[in-house]
Amino acid sequence: DGDNFHFQTITTLKTYECLFKIGEEFEEVTKGMDNRLCQSVVNWDNDKLVCVQKGEKKNRGWTHWVQGNELHLELKCEGKVCKQVFKRIQ
Repeated sequence: DGDNFHFQTITTLKTYECLFKIGEEFEEVTKGMDNRLCQSVVNWDNDKLVCVQKGEKKNRGWTHWVQGNELHLELKCEGKVCKQVFKRIQ
């Protein structure tokens, strides 16, 4: 919906939901993941959606982008990086 985003990550073990508006800082509770409280802001960097999180952990955030039929997610925290690739089910 324009600059407003709502996404969910649903698995058999955890469910996580996030609502935000591009460029506006918001309080995020990573409930269902590591249960931390942080201040987050999400912006576009060309065709990538980039989130910077400030809180207990340093250099934390994520980046989402679509490449072909794949959704890429890169998570960063304190110098560690986790990369995930999701493929569209036909």
